[in-house]
Amino acid sequence: MHSDSLYYDTPGRTVSPYNTLNTFVASPLIDSVNAHNWLQFSFPSSLFINKSSLTISSLQVDFNDGNGLTTVALNSTYAVHYYQPDGMRYLKFVIRMSNNITYTTYAQIKVYSTSIHTISTTRM
Repeated sequence: MHSDSLYYDTPGRTVSPYNTLNTFVASPLIDSVNAHNWLQFSFPSSLFINKSSLTISSLQVDFNDGNGLTTVALNSTYAVHYYQPDGMRYLKFVIRMSNNITYTTYAQIKVYSTSIHTISTTRM
């Protein structure tokens, strides 16, 4: 360690002394949504960033709708039905890489519904 409190690697080292790990992060892009029983989840490939030499073999999501893990495809949209829409939904994402290793992460989204009342008026 140097006087500036930073660590520096040894010049000319041919093998990294650092451990390299993979991570997987997935999350809805909003924290809450007003939905009347149905909610659509989209998985555009432009939002997937993969810096490893491996490819993504599969992606599964448990939307917390009672159907368990669902295999989803990139560039697809999935309509999910929540019978009781109000409340937190805890999502589970499982990704399988081309070396058959899986990574799991969790996220949440608050789903609420606001009743829309239509008032009709009549002229007499």
